[in-house]
Formats: sequence, structure tokens, C-alpha cells
Amino acid sequence: MGRDFTELIHIARSAEESGVRALLLDDAGDGGSDPVVVACALARKTRTIELVAAVNTARQHPFGIARRLSGLVQVSGGRAGWAPQDSNRYRLLEAVTIARALWYSWPPEAVVADKAAGVWVETTLVSSIHFDGVHYSVHAPLDLPRSLTGEPHLYLPAELRGSLAAPATYLDEVRVDRYEDSPTGYPQIEKAL
Repeated sequence: MGRDFTELIHIARSAEESGVRALLLDDAGDGGSDPVVVACALARKTRTIELVAAVNTARQHPFGIARRLSGLVQVSGGRAGWAPQDSNRYRLLEAVTIARALWYSWPPEAVVADKAAGVWVETTLVSSIHFDGVHYSVHAPLDLPRSLTGEPHLYLPAELRGSLAAPATYLDEVRVDRYEDSPTGYPQIEKAL
């Protein structure tokens, strides 16, 4: 994510205009820009393309991941995806399981927003998740409601197909490179199928 934001806007808009369905914003792990933050910013500059944030589950707790991706779903109007990354497949699957459970700890009817009664949420409808795994333990609900547009689309590596009970999309890699020999000098967009 070491690119200038103006260049990223150009890449995202070019991909969108070319009919690319989703754009993967990778996490280089080099202390550069956070893919979720970049996706939130790009959501305000694009209209149709799904913004897929790569998230390293070895460096981030699933509670924080669920919270941040909820924000991306809200800001993008549902045009959000996530591609969890981890060299430990079991930790990755635990993180995905926890994040998904957290998103459903708030049913849509929990938010009543009754200003006259001074009630924003019906707390009895919000339920804690209870997960004790090898890598993570979570006993709480998410601290914000689930987006009305649902959860972000999940992109798993092909080798993890069938690892989760819930359906998932498998990532067709979208790679953005700068070619030095490009006649226009603009980034080229490739879709590897």
C-alpha cells in the first residue's frame, strides 16, 4: 500500500470503469497504509466496485477486525469485502468464525432509536458470542450494530474451500502493477483468473 492516494483513486476508478467487480487492497505488512482505512476512503470516490481489504489475522484480533470491517460496510454501502491472510490456517479460520459471529450478535431489530423514550437499543436482543479457541477467546457482543447491508463478502484462499460452514467467495486475484514500458505511464490493471 505504498502508493500515493491520488494514484489509488485513479486505479480504483479505472478498474470500476473497466468493469472490474472487485479490487483487492493488499496488506504489505510494512507499516504502510491500512487497507481497511484506504478502502473506506476509496468508497467515497467510487460508486460500484467492491473494495476488498486484506487483513492479517496474525497481527489483528478478530474483535478489532469485525469492528473495522463493519465501518467499511457502512461507509461503502455494502461494497465491502475482506481477504483474511495468515500463514496459520487454523488461526485464520478462528478469526473468520469470530468476526462473523460478532456481526450477528446484533439483530437488526435491536436498534429501536426511540428518541421520545430515550432508548437507542433494546439490549435484551443483543447477545454475546462465546468462543474459546486455540488462538482466541471472545465472550462479548460487538460494540456496534451490524450494518443493514450485511457483512462484508469473504474471500478465502482456494486451499481453504469447504473449511467454513457458511458460504464464501474465493478470490480471483486482482493485481495492480505499474509497468515501466506502459505507453501512457498509467498503472495497468490485470485480472488473473
